[in-house]
Amino acid sequence: MGPSGSGKTSLINCLAFRSTVAGKLTGNIYIDDKPLNNNFKYESGYVVQENILVSTLTIKENIMFSASLRLPSYLDNNYKKHLVDEVISELKLKKCANLKVGNALSRGVSGGQKRRCSIAMELVTNPSILFLDEPTSGLDASTAINVIKLLKRLSDKGCNVIMSIHQPRYGIFKLFTNLLLLSEGKIVYQGPSDQALNYFRHLGFICDLHNNPADFFLDVIEENVNQNIDPEQIEDDEEELDLSLNDDYELKNNPKLDLSMAYMQSEFYLELALKLKLMLSNTRINSPARSYSNNDTTRSQILENGVLELTTDSNKTRLVKKKKLAEGIIKRVANQFHKKSLYPTSFFNQFKVLTKRTIINYARNPQIIMWHAIIMLLYSLMLGWIYFRMDKSAKFGIQNRVGALYFILMNEVFISLSVIDIFILERSTFLYEVSNGFYRISMYFLSKVLGDLLIMKVISVFIVSLVAYWMIGLRAEISAYLTFIVTLFIVSSSSNSVAYFCSATFKNGTIANNLCSLLFVFMMVFGGFFVNIRSISPVIMWLKYCSIFLYANHAFLTNELKDQIFCDDLVMETNMNTSLTPDNNNHCITGNSYLINQGIPFKNDWDFWQNHVALVTITLIFWILSYIQLRRMKRN
Repeated sequence: MGPSGSGKTSLINCLAFRSTVAGKLTGNIYIDDKPLNNNFKYESGYVVQENILVSTLTIKENIMFSASLRLPSYLDNNYKKHLVDEVISELKLKKCANLKVGNALSRGVSGGQKRRCSIAMELVTNPSILFLDEPTSGLDASTAINVIKLLKRLSDKGCNVIMSIHQPRYGIFKLFTNLLLLSEGKIVYQGPSDQALNYFRHLGFICDLHNNPADFFLDVIEENVNQNIDPEQIEDDEEELDLSLNDDYELKNNPKLDLSMAYMQSEFYLELALKLKLMLSNTRINSPARSYSNNDTTRSQILENGVLELTTDSNKTRLVKKKKLAEGIIKRVANQFHKKSLYPTSFFNQFKVLTKRTIINYARNPQIIMWHAIIMLLYSLMLGWIYFRMDKSAKFGIQNRVGALYFILMNEVFISLSVIDIFILERSTFLYEVSNGFYRISMYFLSKVLGDLLIMKVISVFIVSLVAYWMIGLRAEISAYLTFIVTLFIVSSSSNSVAYFCSATFKNGTIANNLCSLLFVFMMVFGGFFVNIRSISPVIMWLKYCSIFLYANHAFLTNELKDQIFCDDLVMETNMNTSLTPDNNNHCITGNSYLINQGIPFKNDWDFWQNHVALVTITLIFWILSYIQLRRMKRN
């Protein structure tokens, strides 16, 4: 507990192995007199300050999602459902179990129910230690005390509950067992909560009869922080601490009192420091807890053994109780699995659960799919109306086809900007779930990408190819039509991969959108529509190899124009072997001549399919870059 900015969240993040503190962290953390292993964060529970829940899922589905990914795969699914039902019953969530969580735009359950759901998602794994960062934040007084009473019941049943809190009411404060007070990152008190008032009374700070102890402690800390303490006086105090531990250190009514230095003179600190030294030397100590007092015997014992470091331990009620992490069938099974992997579930199981959630999100947000389909349909109808049933004249045939295909290409590329928020909107959810060991980053990435491609992109490609293609009057051959569909889908995947990269790189959607648009514009310049590629300076010509538009344009034009003849007076398809004599009344040009003029290779199959290979390569490169950015996001 402590005022804002005292380091409560930073400390609890460090203890839970989920540190977000900038800079280098040093030191060691022990539990049951042993250093924590690397799997600790996968074996403990951590409830963050914000309710990070998927709004489209129900309370029960959110808890089941946690159980499906964090309990071993070889546990029966019915058994997992049974555990979920037990947790729901324990946390009194039965009445709202099948209600959607909701968000600011969609009404859902209450704040207290969301907080209990967040706790339930951690409890379903049967953690031996549960960390919570300000669990009462944003809750009304009644809901807040109900949440703390729930945590107290869990603690009484054997779960070690460690939480940060800002300024609780007395009804909440009296439920605490141990208390650690922080001020500007320093400890000013650590020990039993019912002895804190006596400790501060000894320092000369007396709490009024009807004052809330939590308010009193924070007032004392705030007043102490705001004092202009002389740095030289603090140095003198530190020297006195180092050289004169046996002397009486007068603390009462000191106007320049440093509370952290005062704590380092207390029996609580000195006794715990002794225990830590004995623990590190594999020697156990069993002595009764002491209230704050001037006990010369204890002081001399501490002086004989020396002072090393601080530990979060008290014999009366240990902050971290003597409950082994492997306790319970589930934990034993999970720990056996952890020896082989950090994750209790397989790649396939994680992919299946994540893909299912993605599909449910789309299914419960039908307006997203509906409006995407409507926009694509209106665009296809507009394009089909403008280029309706193009003729094959030498004057307009090629020009109209080139323009129509380029508009289709531009729309398919720039519509990918709609997925720019795919990782930005879920950033907090992703970081929370990955930090708590829900799944591998690779499985999250694949489920999001494939879910978007198979739902949104299939709809887009289907509408354009079914409506615009036939209204415009493009090449009426089944092979050309199927090739167009394949090419359009690959182009859509390539442009989406660029949007994924921008989304994974930036926190701000506006910046990501602007950068992605700029990349597409540069690609469009080298696409061959606005400028002939062969006329570009050799210094920058190499940039064409990075252009989605170039490869897509080459593929579309080759598929449509190769071996075609366009004549002013001939509005029917003519085979290349047909003998035509150009004259003033019957002028003809070939699609091949246009391709040659644009520098587009088309002589053999590889000339055509190399464009698809290049597009797939660009897709894979940006997928890999996006995945790397997601991993960097977690590390940062």
